[in-house]
Amino acid sequence: MTLQRLFRFWLLVLIVLSVAAVSIATIRLWILMFTGPLLVASWYVTESHRGFHLPRLMVNIGAIGALLFVIFSAFSNPDIGRAMELLGIFVLIIMILRQFQVRTLREDAQQLILSSILVISATIQSDRFLFGIVLLAWVVVLIYVIMLYQVFSGVEKSRVNRRGVLASTTSFDSRFGPIDAERLRRTALASIVGIVLVSIVVFIFFPRQILFRSGMSGGGVSGRSGFNETVDLVSSTRISSSRREVFVLRWIDPGGDVVQWAKPILLRGAVLSRYDASLGRWMNAKWSRSSNIETSFDFTQLGTTPIDEQIQTHTVEVQMRSLASDVIFSPWGTLAISTATPRLVEIDRSTLLLADGGSADIGNYASYSLRVQPFPPFNTLRSLQGESGREARPASFPIPTVREIALEALESMDVSSELQQDETNWVYNRRISRALAEWLEIECAYTTDLRDFIQIPGEDPIVSFLQRYRFGHCEYFASALTAMCRSLGIESRLITGFVAMEYDEGTSSYVVRESNAHAWTEVRTGPFQWESLDPSPRTVLEELQASNSSWLDGWRWVYDSLDFFWNSNVIGFDQRSQQTLGDRFVGGWQESVSELRDEIANRLAMINRSFKLGVAGYVWMASILFLGFCFVLVYILRNRKRRRILSQIGAGPLAAADRKRLSNDLAFWNDTLKVLRQRGFVKRPAETPRGFADRVTVADASIGTSLHMLVDTLYHIRFGDHRPDPSERARVMSLVGRIKMEGGRGDSARG
Repeated sequence: MTLQRLFRFWLLVLIVLSVAAVSIATIRLWILMFTGPLLVASWYVTESHRGFHLPRLMVNIGAIGALLFVIFSAFSNPDIGRAMELLGIFVLIIMILRQFQVRTLREDAQQLILSSILVISATIQSDRFLFGIVLLAWVVVLIYVIMLYQVFSGVEKSRVNRRGVLASTTSFDSRFGPIDAERLRRTALASIVGIVLVSIVVFIFFPRQILFRSGMSGGGVSGRSGFNETVDLVSSTRISSSRREVFVLRWIDPGGDVVQWAKPILLRGAVLSRYDASLGRWMNAKWSRSSNIETSFDFTQLGTTPIDEQIQTHTVEVQMRSLASDVIFSPWGTLAISTATPRLVEIDRSTLLLADGGSADIGNYASYSLRVQPFPPFNTLRSLQGESGREARPASFPIPTVREIALEALESMDVSSELQQDETNWVYNRRISRALAEWLEIECAYTTDLRDFIQIPGEDPIVSFLQRYRFGHCEYFASALTAMCRSLGIESRLITGFVAMEYDEGTSSYVVRESNAHAWTEVRTGPFQWESLDPSPRTVLEELQASNSSWLDGWRWVYDSLDFFWNSNVIGFDQRSQQTLGDRFVGGWQESVSELRDEIANRLAMINRSFKLGVAGYVWMASILFLGFCFVLVYILRNRKRRRILSQIGAGPLAAADRKRLSNDLAFWNDTLKVLRQRGFVKRPAETPRGFADRVTVADASIGTSLHMLVDTLYHIRFGDHRPDPSERARVMSLVGRIKMEGGRGDSARG
């Protein structure tokens, strides 16, 4: 294969990998399925003997069309979050068109740059494990392609220079021989290993500073997998429909039986109590009353005082699949928690949110169990929340129109908005909030696609949802209910997390996916009590869940387990993980060495006791270990000598049998070069054995005569497939000895 074809083949592989990276990052498999065959076809169309190429004019017209399409898409849906997506589309189209045109060396370099831009745009959009694998493969191929480009460009420049000297009719065909290819592969391998080692060092010493959770006092890294800790109603366009498993959950009743709960299980992750009307965004409040609790394999109570767990206490077991997060997703009113390894858990008393504070492990938690009471009594909630549960905050909403809409909704439901006689404030809150949730479920349509939800300048998105459109996803339903309750003076807050509703009969567990990220409302109905209300239509949610299912869902847990390891130990490697790794390395290596030494000593003692050899047994085992060490050392030295001999004769890739034969039969040549170096004659790297012998003969004829005879034998064995017999081996060794004894000093010595 010519050097040009070799370079362009691997450039094509690099481009296909970059397209695969974009396809994975954007979760659009059709990109790879459509463009992959096109790219492969470009190789057979353009690189064949009768290659077909698109005219440059057609390629330029296609590039202009791609640019106009991207500009139109940007103006039709002005969203800064789509910038990387539109850039990737434009680069992808340009790259495919260029593959079908006649390319110069400079345009090949531009393809290399476009592939890099495509991968960079994909890197900004994804942190998935599969994307990381493709990215690693792309980097490895990139290193090799860059090296091929440097060689190819050097050959092309040399060709141009030689054309000015030689006749124009002279043709050049640069080919890659086996030796050249082997040397380039070794250089590329060494470069890849070096870059990987440097990357590991940089990875450890410069941990990731990803998005910090604004609510947690310590500031931990929050893994995102459909779940958001803010709700942005302005830029939100679509809820994730990804089927990737986030975690699995088992619900165990007080009798110890695994059961399916009567209704969907709401798992809280963030409490959003502040609404910024200027941004149309719900944000979480700072953790003000938090405490740390050490957990272990046994359940640790979260209350400030002992809690009676005999009152209908259920157990929830959670096993993470792909999401690595500091957030511990839990139902309202969690009494106790247990973890597989000792960890520090932080609890916010005012919201009862839980967060992982770290442990001696580097990664995030992988599993945990909770004790919950679906209907916790007053004393339980008071123990969990402390005095912060009694504090009542005045409720209001900054958009007056929402109050008018809420009153109209209650009137249409024939529900009085006034406090009734003998009705407490808590009963009033429950009655009004339930009526508003029912009105939303009846009057508004649920959809995850909001392309027709046009933001009206100067109009709040909640008002647009309630008055103008009346369709949206869970974030709009929950925002509307929370806003209407607050406008009527009812203390409420918006909750984000996950809803568990897909029950697997085979494993008796709930499967929670990215598409199960959810938002709902909590309304205060007592001094310590908050009632969860989900205004999103349950039947529609279940229909959407069923419509997205496929036969692949049963096998996703294999990949998702690897995805969790990637997110927890790589993406989630932060300053806390760095400190844990440093403490383990500095303080634990001596302990590890001591444990290893003790383990070896115990094993040897056990073997000695089994054979009942006494003191002689230890001497015997030490002799065995010494002989094994000598055997390994001899094996290493022999292999090094064999590689040196093959390198000296310029042997390229060979079969194992040929390598062994040549290294044994040509060992005399290694001894010859060693003797000549001692006499001052050093063979140059680019010098042939025959040319070396001629140069030595000029300097010393007596040595040259013997050396020419050895070179003849070398060529006879190397290229004539000759196998020397014992007498011939003795003859060549005598010639080596004669060179050692005869002649004067070499050129270097005389110089």
